[in-house]
Amino acid sequence: MSHRTPTAALTALLPCLAIAATAHAQSFSITRNSLGQPQLVAPSGRAEDLTIAAGGGPLTLTFQCRQDVNPPVDCTLLSAVLPPLANGTLPAPLLPASPTQTVATLQVPQGTTGDLTLRIGSVGVVPALRLGGDGGGEADPQEVEVVRRREMICAELAGVRGGYSQGQNRAVFVVATDGFVIGRPPLPVDENDLVTVHVVGDPDVLQTVKVERTSAIRGVGTARFLGEGVIGGIRRQAFTGDCGIASAEVTDFDSGEGIFTVTTLQDRRPVPAPVSFRVNPLYNGAFSFGPVLSNVRDREYGTLADSTIVETRTGTPTGRYVLSYTHFIWGPRDVEKSSFGLRSFNPMLGISLTRPLDSVFLGGAIDLMRGDFFIVGGVHGTEVTRLDPESGLQVGDRLPSGFTDVPTREEWDWDWYYGVTVDLRAAVKLFGNVISGG
Repeated sequence: MSHRTPTAALTALLPCLAIAATAHAQSFSITRNSLGQPQLVAPSGRAEDLTIAAGGGPLTLTFQCRQDVNPPVDCTLLSAVLPPLANGTLPAPLLPASPTQTVATLQVPQGTTGDLTLRIGSVGVVPALRLGGDGGGEADPQEVEVVRRREMICAELAGVRGGYSQGQNRAVFVVATDGFVIGRPPLPVDENDLVTVHVVGDPDVLQTVKVERTSAIRGVGTARFLGEGVIGGIRRQAFTGDCGIASAEVTDFDSGEGIFTVTTLQDRRPVPAPVSFRVNPLYNGAFSFGPVLSNVRDREYGTLADSTIVETRTGTPTGRYVLSYTHFIWGPRDVEKSSFGLRSFNPMLGISLTRPLDSVFLGGAIDLMRGDFFIVGGVHGTEVTRLDPESGLQVGDRLPSGFTDVPTREEWDWDWYYGVTVDLRAAVKLFGNVISGG
């Protein structure tokens, strides 16, 4: 049995100690505050821990984007602005997010000091992360909020706030003249929504403000920039001397990332401030799949020993798997938003997977859980076997000599059906998880 001396053990630990002295890591999460703006939070939850002490070699920062907030924070949109280094070299870029889109990392070179600012798309994350502090002082995480406090009070005085009206297809944003988002809709914007933008701030600056949609326009024909040059009256009364409001309306955002830009003149130069948000696509209908119970009854015929014609199978209600299409007759819909009233009831057309060419399902569908499930019902038409009327025979007659089989023919019959179907996207995902064992 060998024994190591203290000197040998210390020598073996030196490489590990060197690595620990030259690199360290810090983890943070990004959530949303009460105003819906991305907010940086230290693991301890304490504001003073948003200051990282200087020294210790290169630093690895890990950001966990919270998915339990509305809307979720998307790490793939995360970017960072690092303070310039003393030697003028650029810092390492922000690494791409993981495939789960919830984690991003940043390598900070040794010697970097100052405020590290983060953005989700074009929206700033508050507060800034201070690099190179002594680690024990107050980081003043409310610094950004203090700067914005005047504009927030201005919005309160004006009585404007972020919101969403599903019945009117209207989304409301409240922003400062530099694009800082004070209030936003609680629900995602969709393609046919009218976006109202209230800009609050210095009345003199608002005299030059312009609001326009700068992201892609949806395919509706003629391009329309309703917000460009359309500015509401600046109300000075009942506010302070440095508080005013201007309003504009923009529309026809293409699905994906929507961006409107607030542009003001500063030192006679236009300064754009983009604001980004998610835009959901609209759908004209939905495909779904599932079982239904049909009351259409097929029959089979045979004969007794004395050649009397009888029904050997009278038929019972049968189950079918149906692929159906539900058309949204009330207009295109954002399926992530709940339908209400009559809008949840729409016509449906379906076919049987076992007999797609000789079976049809007509009726209606009521969608549940934002279009994930449909209660369907109506009439089912399909080919069934019946006695051939041209033979003149009926059940109970004797089969005439010369006939080897009971004369029958295929004809269409109709009866009611009902069932439950699942949105085809959800069905594919469900079956994929079952097959993969997820």
